[in-house]
Order: sequence, then structure tokens, then C-alpha cells
Amino acid sequence: MLGKLLVPQVLEAVNFDLENTVFSYIPNTAETAFLGMMEGIEDYLIQYRKKVILDGKPNGIDPERILSLKPRIEKLVIKDAKQRSFIVADSERDKFVTNLYDTTYDVIKKGKDTIVIIDDSIVRGTTLERSIIQMLDKLGPKKDCNSFFISSDQIP
Repeated sequence: MLGKLLVPQVLEAVNFDLENTVFSYIPNTAETAFLGMMEGIEDYLIQYRKKVILDGKPNGIDPERILSLKPRIEKLVIKDAKQRSFIVADSERDKFVTNLYDTTYDVIKKGKDTIVIIDDSIVRGTTLERSIIQMLDKLGPKKDCNSFFISSDQIP
């Protein structure tokens, strides 16, 4: 449910451009919220398709393209080890994280795709902001990864 509540803010943040948005989550425990968000995105797409069909206004877009539109989902950050980065001293954390996490390359269209990541960890805040975001920025997304954060107090 939590992930589903994020959908309006996510759609607005990506300017409703789902064709050029890649969705992912960190770590595996965030999968439940991620699946809720994807369910909400699918619900949005159903309503969008219905509106286009009923209004008869595909706005010059190929109807097949509208019907086949689906969210792009990728595992962009992978953590294979069971080690915990939050227990490492701040001065060593960035280096530790770059060895602990790995990113998936060649799935982001550089300068064109926006990345949306769900992270369910309160303790990962520093790791996410100072290390993982920098790793994702190296993938070359359209938007600076730091430009989109939704904190729990922004959820309706």
C-alpha cells in the first residue's frame, strides 16, 4: 500500500514520462513497497489508456504504442553480501559501499531516462545520499538523482 501512495508524486516528478523512466528498489526488503508502487503505476496506465480510447484522442500517438506502454523495471543496484554499511565509520563508508554494492550498466539511456528508486531503510539515508546516488549518477540519467526524494512526511 505504501508504494501505491507514492504514485502521484512519482508521476509528477517524472513529468508523466513513463517511456523514459526506469524503476528499481534497494534493498530486497523494499520490494513490497516497490510492488505497491508498480501496481499504482499499472492502475494509472489503465486509466490513461481508457481515457485516450474513450476520448478518441491519441494525440498523434500510435494506438499500439499506447496499449503496449508498461513501466520499465530494472535491478540497478545490487548488494550481494550480507554486510551492513551503516555500522562502518562515516570516513570509510563511501569506499565500503562502492565495494559492497554494484550497479547494472547499459540499461539506462544516457541523458534520456529518469531513475526512480524506492529505498525502505531509515539507516541507509546517509549511504543512499552519499554513495548509492553517486553510483546511479554515473549511469547518466536525465535528471540528477538528488533531485527527487520523497520523505515519509510527504506521503498522503
